[in-house]
Amino acid sequence: MLLGLKGTLSEAELHFLKERMRGGLMNKAKRGELKKPLPIGYIYNDIGHIVKDPAADIRQAVELLFDSYRNIGSAWGLLAYYKGYGYRC
Repeated sequence: MLLGLKGTLSEAELHFLKERMRGGLMNKAKRGELKKPLPIGYIYNDIGHIVKDPAADIRQAVELLFDSYRNIGSAWGLLAYYKGYGYRC
C-alpha cells in the first residue's frame, strides 16, 4: 500500500511541476518576453520583432518554394518537382 501511495504522490508532483512550468510560460507571454522558434525564413531582430531573414540565399529558397507551390498547386506535385531537379527532400 505504501508503494502505491508513493507512486500516486510522485504522479501528482509531476503534474504540479508541469503546471508551474506552463504558468511561467504564460506569464512570460503576457509580458511579451516569450520567444518561440520561428519558421525558416524569419528571425527576431535586435529589438525582438519578427522580420524576414536578411540572408539572400535563405530568402530566395523560401520564395522559390512558395512560387513553385503557386504554379504546381499541390504538395505532392511540389515534391515530384523538387526530386526531378535533384533536390533532396
